[in-house]
Amino acid sequence: MNQIHLDEELQNLRSALAIMAGEVERMVELTRDCYAKRDSALGIQVMDLDRSIDEHEIALEKQCLDVLALRAPFATDLRIVASTLKIVSELERIGDHSVNISKRFANIVKQPSTLDDKWINEIGTESLRLVKRSFDSFLSKNVELARSVIKDDDIVDKLYLNTYEELLKIMRKDPETVVRGTQLILIIKNWERIADQATNIAEEVIFMVEGRNAKHSYLDDGN
Repeated sequence: MNQIHLDEELQNLRSALAIMAGEVERMVELTRDCYAKRDSALGIQVMDLDRSIDEHEIALEKQCLDVLALRAPFATDLRIVASTLKIVSELERIGDHSVNISKRFANIVKQPSTLDDKWINEIGTESLRLVKRSFDSFLSKNVELARSVIKDDDIVDKLYLNTYEELLKIMRKDPETVVRGTQLILIIKNWERIADQATNIAEEVIFMVEGRNAKHSYLDDGN
């Protein structure tokens, strides 16, 4: 009987986490579109969603702690609860980074665009893609998809470094671009962090399904 109740509560956790993940994905989409479309109203929607994400975080953490205290799960069930707690934290951070990007955008939306922003849109699109795939890997328990997210994080890292260097070059040539350029550097850093959080979620999916710590997989090689 206890296992039946545990299974039901784990399914409730999964459903609640899927709802939170869906809202976070929407936040990231709005954040990307806010900048790409120069629409500050979308940024306001991002901030409104952030309140909901905070509420989800509190509720899910309580659910997880209740399951741990009342059902004493072990083995796979324990991994599910532990991974859920970590994924909830990563989702909340993604929401925070989305809000940061929206606020930075609000600081420069009325300034003339003296920089080529195509790099900003590209890193936003790639980060959003990683977020979506990390969520899909969780919902489908797809370890191979999770591994591909971890691998493709390098794409965002390279985009970040290249964009950072290009922005510095432009600012050195034209001092009038420094204010806007500084805000853009902070924006791309937040995008890079969103991609990192998506990678962390993918690592938790691997741990949840296989019981392997993907963060330190090199330790499995005995090196």
